[in-house]
Amino acid sequence: MSKHPKICAILLMLSSAQLHADVVKMRHREGPARGFVVVRDLAGQMVGSGESVQVEVRNRLVSHLILHFNDGSLYDDVTEFTQKGDFRLLRHHSVQSGPSFKLRMETNLDVLTGRFTARYTENGQDKEISEHLDLAPDIANGLIWTLLKNIESSAESAEVSMVAALPKPRIIKLQVHREEPATFVVSGKKLKALHFTVHTKITGVAGVVAPLIGKQPPDTQVWILDGAVPLFLKFEGPLDSDGPIWQIEPVSAVGPEDSGKGR
Repeated sequence: MSKHPKICAILLMLSSAQLHADVVKMRHREGPARGFVVVRDLAGQMVGSGESVQVEVRNRLVSHLILHFNDGSLYDDVTEFTQKGDFRLLRHHSVQSGPSFKLRMETNLDVLTGRFTARYTENGQDKEISEHLDLAPDIANGLIWTLLKNIESSAESAEVSMVAALPKPRIIKLQVHREEPATFVVSGKKLKALHFTVHTKITGVAGVVAPLIGKQPPDTQVWILDGAVPLFLKFEGPLDSDGPIWQIEPVSAVGPEDSGKGR
């Protein structure tokens, strides 16, 4: 028997872990879309706002989310994907900068070639990482909101992969769990919304150690209005692995005739 029981326990946990990938089938075809969002902290204070635009380009879709924060920070996320029976990520480009983020960083992920690059600033120095990754077909960077709108109504859980930039790339698992439906009110009408918890599962020895040293990312909450045309209602969680928890919600435009109503 080994003289290192802690190591034995870790190896046992790793060998018994059941890892699987769920390629989410397309139930609702994506198309051109545009909307505006507001970003708040957990106290309800507005910290930023942004816009989401999705367009069709030849045989793929390009989704662009850009958030501007009150402190001058920027979050800019572009996702290219296909929807031919299921959703497949092609490319993902992300930029985060400003005091709201621990690192000023730009990442590029090309799923077709497996190439990942990251340019970031740490301690005043510019650095760059470039690596080749072996990627599974369920990589979901920038796609999680789309995938949640398409999870089968009978499915209680699902699991997909994501490349996390720490800034060194690491492939992690996102475990999706269906929670009890939540009630939202629209123009006085109560609507039942789907509620999902997205848990970050760090695989390998790092995953065993992470919760012990306080590095386990917090869970993310997402609410979706189901139906013939599913609608994103709310996101609550961090935008990077070591960031604060924010709430992101759609916001409607206010016309001149409404400007004095304090809306």
